[in-house]
Amino acid sequence: MMLEMARMKERIESIELERHNLETIFLQLIERVDMPEPKERRRFVRIPHALPAQMRLSRSGAGSKTYHGTTRNISTGGACLELKTDMFLEEAFEKKEEYEAEVTLAMPEDTKPFYSRSRLVWHARKRGTAETSIGVEFLETDEETMASLTRYVKNQYLHKFKQ
Repeated sequence: MMLEMARMKERIESIELERHNLETIFLQLIERVDMPEPKERRRFVRIPHALPAQMRLSRSGAGSKTYHGTTRNISTGGACLELKTDMFLEEAFEKKEEYEAEVTLAMPEDTKPFYSRSRLVWHARKRGTAETSIGVEFLETDEETMASLTRYVKNQYLHKFKQ
């Protein structure tokens, strides 16, 4: 009986490892898919999708500020956020190495939001508006949260091509 239990446990671990390997291979394959833009340099497939987003910017000695907006697109490596701009945000991009960013996304399929310490990458202010598009790279998040985001992006990607 003990031997059978040990064999079953080994088999379950083997199946879990195979599942993990297949998910990794799948993600590598979808990341290789050519995007419509010929000059695509991203390492991760981005899915056009609007999710409620929050970004907290902080700088030692300068305080912090929280911005609310939505994602324009999202991937397992980062996102494009649509936010209202102000002087604090403009200064953050002028001296982005001095600022820390924390991004929180409301995930529709999970009760737990996605959270990541992030890096400001780029921004583009929309002419004639107070709106700014901001590119962030996800730097640190826990495994469970990243797995949730990976599933979500994968499901959105598959759904996009089933239509």
